[in-house]
Amino acid sequence: MKKTYSKYWDLFEQREKETIDHLKRDTLPPPLRRLSVHITSKCNLRCVYCNETHKNKELPQEQFNSLVTKYSKLGGGILHITGGEPTTVSYFDKAIRFASSHKNVEVHLNSNLVSSRINMDTLQQVRRLKVSLDTCEASEFDMMVRKSGAYTKVLANLDKVAKLSVNTRPFTSITYTVTKQNMHKMAAFAKMCKERLPFLYAVFFSCYKGNNPDLYFTAKDIKLLTKEILPAVRAQLKINEDTESLWLLNNSHDSKTFVQGIRFRDNKNMPCYLQLSELTVDEKGHCYLCSHLYRDGVGKMSHSTIDSSLEDIMSEKGEYINVLPVSYKCLYGCNKKLVHFNKNVHKQLSKE
Repeated sequence: MKKTYSKYWDLFEQREKETIDHLKRDTLPPPLRRLSVHITSKCNLRCVYCNETHKNKELPQEQFNSLVTKYSKLGGGILHITGGEPTTVSYFDKAIRFASSHKNVEVHLNSNLVSSRINMDTLQQVRRLKVSLDTCEASEFDMMVRKSGAYTKVLANLDKVAKLSVNTRPFTSITYTVTKQNMHKMAAFAKMCKERLPFLYAVFFSCYKGNNPDLYFTAKDIKLLTKEILPAVRAQLKINEDTESLWLLNNSHDSKTFVQGIRFRDNKNMPCYLQLSELTVDEKGHCYLCSHLYRDGVGKMSHSTIDSSLEDIMSEKGEYINVLPVSYKCLYGCNKKLVHFNKNVHKQLSKE
């Protein structure tokens, strides 16, 4: 598979073409291009906007190694390691090193970097590092994640990442979860990143999709976002000359993204083609149709990685191709870019 180090969206164009070509021939796309492993449900933070239930559970090391080996034998691709918080796993360093030892497996890591024990030698084995940070004010961030000193630790670890060799430093991005409480500071955050963290690959402003009325957006909030806040963010990103973050902002959100209710009506009338080339696995080895459905507690498949091959699991996914929608949650928690992928594939297949 082609190297993806300089692409944020995991070669969507290639996956789109593969999906169209295979489905036109009535065959499923190549088994896997992206494997997302929620290696643990443990977390060292309790973020106010998080919808997940954190338990003291991690995928056994032998199961993780077996999964990586099977993935590599299947052809490999992107291995996205997430959680919970992956750095809390007892064998975290061994997991990264084992996965990166497979030449056809590209390791991506999602972490909050709130730890004083993170090994920078280990992070040099990671090709993409995605870090959560939701404000440029220390006291506010510590309150949001319910841990004193968290903001200071994140920046200290980001400074260490910045000092790594350019040739071994992971492409590092920050995810800022936008809520009603922090939406006013998005432009200031973008400015801070340029001044304080100039080595970043991108900043991704993710929309809160939970049910907490203190965090979700009212009609008045959405009007303010679309008319004033987002234009200010775009202006700041242009000043930053940050084309990647600007592209992500423009291609991931519109006014519908922030609505508290049905956001993605198009998903009601077309299959999810993207899930045919990716898989989500939790800390128990259970498989889910996609990461968004996993987050929402639905989309669990009958097969697991413990008793089934990856080929059989991906074949089961093919059974969902004509289910519309896969889950009612697809109308709420998806992403504009993912919907665009599906619309492109659906349009091409409908021409036949």
